[in-house]
Amino acid sequence: MDFTNKTVLLTGGGTGIGFALAQLLVQRRNRVIIIGRRLEKLQEAQRLVPALQVFQCNVAQPAAIDALFATLHAQGVVLNALVNNAAVLEMWDILKQPIFPIA
Repeated sequence: MDFTNKTVLLTGGGTGIGFALAQLLVQRRNRVIIIGRRLEKLQEAQRLVPALQVFQCNVAQPAAIDALFATLHAQGVVLNALVNNAAVLEMWDILKQPIFPIA
């Protein structure tokens, strides 16, 4: 499968595995857009890999996701791939939760 010259949106792309994947995708001549919560990490990633496009976006906030996609649409961005590397962690006490919403 040829995966070059594609437009990829990568969540959690500012550090760690996400950043390593972003670098690899850029090396393979893809347009890579990384998003994350921490603007300073995104800017550092872009400093190291200038071809990256960065947007601050917290994937735990639906309004932030809507705003991001509105911006991308307004810029004429058409995505070929989405890599969900960011996680959303919700803490709750399992002993205080009804069983059916968990299952």
